[in-house]
Amino acid sequence: MSRNETLNSLLVYGLPTIILLGSIIWLGKKNIIDLVSIENKKVKIKDVLISICITLLIFLNPFLSQFSIMSEEARNSFIGTLVPGDFYVFLTMVIVAPVFEELLFRGVIFRGLKENYPSFWAFTISALFFGLLHTNIITSIILALFWSWLYYNTKNISVCIISHATCNLIGFVLRVYIQKGNDINIFYPIEEHLYLISIGLTFMAGLLFFIMFKRLKYHQMEEKIIDAI
Repeated sequence: MSRNETLNSLLVYGLPTIILLGSIIWLGKKNIIDLVSIENKKVKIKDVLISICITLLIFLNPFLSQFSIMSEEARNSFIGTLVPGDFYVFLTMVIVAPVFEELLFRGVIFRGLKENYPSFWAFTISALFFGLLHTNIITSIILALFWSWLYYNTKNISVCIISHATCNLIGFVLRVYIQKGNDINIFYPIEEHLYLISIGLTFMAGLLFFIMFKRLKYHQMEEKIIDAI
């Protein structure tokens, strides 16, 4: 990468990274964001892995990806004009963005709404806000609903951050793949079986969600029994 590209990358991604991290720290110190109250209880590794799998099954669902404010051709063309994937892009997409967005949308917005309004509105409003800030609106809304549910039931913001980061990592890899001139037409045969693949991924996501639901309920019962002793 040339010196100009490095400087451009630093300005486009490095500077916002510093600003976002600085904003979180400043808002926390000013008590505008109550970082102390954002819960981060211990979670079992199996639950973390299941949450990651569910996230990827939703994110990679080809049917949901059709509902985007940008066409696939326009999106790929746009990616080609962006700064090449490097350390600053990786840092912003895979680390800073997930941390900032989860603290904001789950730790602040969802939690704040949940404390003052019925659960339905807390889930719905926070998910809509999150979805409208992303190109794949439907996918983002469903992910936001899942991550809000995840945070609500695990009381652990880190699980949401890890799942979100994994999702963004796939996006980063795809971005690098396209920018290197690789032809994504090799994935087009998937379109011939789009609905069948989508149904399969949805079924697997639903099954894993059911398993996780039962696991978390069991963990919650265990905690109640321990607290009662």
